[in-house]
Amino acid sequence: MTNRMVMVLSTALLAAGIGVATLRPAAAQNDTNRGAAGDRTTPPDRPTAGSRTGAGDRSNTGANTGANTGANTGANTGDRGTGTSPGDRATANGKMNATDKMNATDKMNAADMNTNDRAFVMEAARGSQAEIDLGRLAADHGGSPEVMKFGQQMVTDHTRMADEVKQLAAQKNVTLAQGMDPKVQALHDKLLQASQRSGVEFDREYMKRMVQDHEQDVALFQREANHGKDADTQSWAQKTLPTLQEHLRMARNISDNLKKNRTANR
Repeated sequence: MTNRMVMVLSTALLAAGIGVATLRPAAAQNDTNRGAAGDRTTPPDRPTAGSRTGAGDRSNTGANTGANTGANTGANTGDRGTGTSPGDRATANGKMNATDKMNATDKMNAADMNTNDRAFVMEAARGSQAEIDLGRLAADHGGSPEVMKFGQQMVTDHTRMADEVKQLAAQKNVTLAQGMDPKVQALHDKLLQASQRSGVEFDREYMKRMVQDHEQDVALFQREANHGKDADTQSWAQKTLPTLQEHLRMARNISDNLKKNRTANR
């Protein structure tokens, strides 16, 4: 009985042992297979959602990129500005513009001078120089103190006028004749010869010419003062006209006195 029970138990155990041995490897295989399936579904090395760059990280990245780009751009712009800053370029342009404006003003002044204004400036310069040359002759060779004094005043006043008209001509790009006019030179020589014959003859001829010259001068300056197109030239004519009118008045008075004296001496 005991042996039989032992055998049955052994058989049962044997059978159970064989079953356990068979089932364990299967369970282990199933666990292994499930592990392999799990590996294929979620690879252990793949980054999780937390590891991937999130919205916040992308914002930070954008901010950093923008900051870096702005810094680099600013630095590069600053480097380029080191060569010639906008202020320097503006200064350079400003100087160039100033120079251009000056040249343009000169050209415009020259262009604005019409034929009549230009002719006036040239004639005024020629006339002033003639009065200076003849006035010196009268101051040295006049037959009367009155004529000699008048001659000296012509030198003084017309020297000032000559300087002013030269400045005006330079401003307006008008070229003036140099030296004594041939007609003035001929008159100068004629008066000099008259002075050698008689002081009275010189005075008469000189003052006769002064009346004629200043009548022409007053008419010339009056026309420019009234109808001149160039503002600077017209202004100078208006300023100078009263002096010429006074010269004409003086010349007429002296000439009349000379005529009276000549009549009285006959």
